[in-house]
Amino acid sequence: MPRTNFNYADWKTEIFALRSTFYYIMKGHEPYPDLNPDHDEERIVKRFTFDQFPEIECSFMNCVIHKCWAGKYDSMNAVLQDLEFVHECSMAENVRLCCKTEDEPEDR
Repeated sequence: MPRTNFNYADWKTEIFALRSTFYYIMKGHEPYPDLNPDHDEERIVKRFTFDQFPEIECSFMNCVIHKCWAGKYDSMNAVLQDLEFVHECSMAENVRLCCKTEDEPEDR
């Protein structure tokens, strides 16, 4: 999460950082593979600051990733609830994989 004091962390920064782990697991590479984290940190931070997140295909897990980036969770418990939902859906047959927009009603 872009911030002025890199020594500061709270639940919001931890949720934002969690998205990197999820993204790496799902994609097999860091966000913005066109940029080198060692040399392009300023450009990467700028993209996150202006909500220029990498494109992700539509799936329940990718919705969790996007919600971490966009600051849509108010606690780690909320992240866990969505992860449990993702797990339940992955166990069900004929799962419809779609990302809900904020305008769409929740159907769970």
